[in-house]
Amino acid sequence: MDDYYRRLKDTLCTAQLVRSLAVAPDIAGEEALFLDGKLIDSTCAFEKREDNLEDPICLPPTLVMFGAGHIASALYKIAEIVGLKTAVFDDRKEYCSKERFMNAQRHVLPFSDIDLEKHHFDNPYFIIFTHGHKADGICIRKALKKGSSYIGMIGSKKKIEATWNELENEGFTRKELEKVHSPIGLDIKAATAEEIAVAIMAEIICTYRGEKDSIEADLAILKALSDLKEEAVLCRIIRKTGSGPARKGAEMLVASSGCIASIGGGALEEEAKKKALCLLSSKGKTMICDFDLTSKGELGMACGGKASVMFKYLSPSSAIR
Repeated sequence: MDDYYRRLKDTLCTAQLVRSLAVAPDIAGEEALFLDGKLIDSTCAFEKREDNLEDPICLPPTLVMFGAGHIASALYKIAEIVGLKTAVFDDRKEYCSKERFMNAQRHVLPFSDIDLEKHHFDNPYFIIFTHGHKADGICIRKALKKGSSYIGMIGSKKKIEATWNELENEGFTRKELEKVHSPIGLDIKAATAEEIAVAIMAEIICTYRGEKDSIEADLAILKALSDLKEEAVLCRIIRKTGSGPARKGAEMLVASSGCIASIGGGALEEEAKKKALCLLSSKGKTMICDFDLTSKGELGMACGGKASVMFKYLSPSSAIR
């Protein structure tokens, strides 16, 4: 069943999926993947039921920046703070440097030579602000052909309209062009490069957090599940009400050697780890536990709300069964 998680990981890198999870006692933990409403993979002979939990899932975006100027540098620093991966293209080596973009993928070459098919980015978000705007037109064409949930381009309304007219004459539709965020960023009256970067990041966060109430998948967990080396228990928040550290869809993989990722930290996570280790030692069946996150609950938390966690035992040979 490792193949199921491998398929999930690989498909998520290029598309948004709906993950349908069974919670009925007899088949709890079985799941299936749907793309545009069509079943593409499942962990068993999957049955569609009204009580299944269905959530759109996606990977956090990778910011792919065309241009390595002052705004790009500021945006990169903010991306580091919020934990988003970045890649930057520029034809100026002194700008697209390790000193300015330490942890980013860096590509120094003429913008006309960029071939996005030769590069792999998880859920790419394209941001276009080339030096002097000289190569913006080249890059917007490449981004539109590649496709993305987010494409943003700096420019005045007059310049944008002229560019759109050119692109329409080349065969791009007005519907495609209207999805481009240009002028880029939320309108916060930004003036400096740093303020413009804040406005862009705010728009990016608004886009990917608001995409059909998508649940963010953890690539580290999917990689581990696609090539499971030891027995483990997958802990997943399947329901959440009120406040609290947990978020719906958050997952944590617990093994004897340690844990991958988090379901929110605090007392909830500590209790979940204990239950996961007990299930691990007994090789037990999938179970769902409800947690009261109020001061009156068993965990003595003050944040409020409730959370339900599914615990599923996995072995290297069967991964999901």
